[in-house]
Amino acid sequence: MKKILFAFLFLVLIISSCKLKEDTTGTDPTGTTSTAIKVLTPNGNEVLPEGSSYQITWSGTGTTLVKIQYSIDNGTSWSLVVDSLTNTGVYSWFPVPNTISNQCRLQVTSVDGKSTDASDNVFSIVRNSNQSLKIVAPKDKEEWEGGSAKQIKWFSSGIDSVK
Repeated sequence: MKKILFAFLFLVLIISSCKLKEDTTGTDPTGTTSTAIKVLTPNGNEVLPEGSSYQITWSGTGTTLVKIQYSIDNGTSWSLVVDSLTNTGVYSWFPVPNTISNQCRLQVTSVDGKSTDASDNVFSIVRNSNQSLKIVAPKDKEEWEGGSAKQIKWFSSGIDSVK
């Protein structure tokens, strides 16, 4: 009987000294939520006409600000879309640039650099079949003094050259 009691107490002692491992999925060692970003759109095979508007979407937790970039060479180099945007999960990209390519990717990065995600596959930026030219400066009814140097600004879509 003493042996059984001793074995029982020994088992209780061993079991009581064991601790269950806590599930720390989604947290860093300090116990805070980790940063996780996932590009939702464009995520591959989309066709975006230059000069159009496109709704970029992503899911993101653990960060308040994000940076959005795009690539026309399958991620070899990146161009800035917006450098510090509130992490709402949506951004209206306007105008889609007139950088025609079928090797485009989009990347969303937390401004602190802790998380980044890019489109899983390439998408295309294509010539807009609707030709348009919009004068940005001078503004409507703006008058300039003769002989003064001024800059004329415009945005064109579907037009190869403007003279």
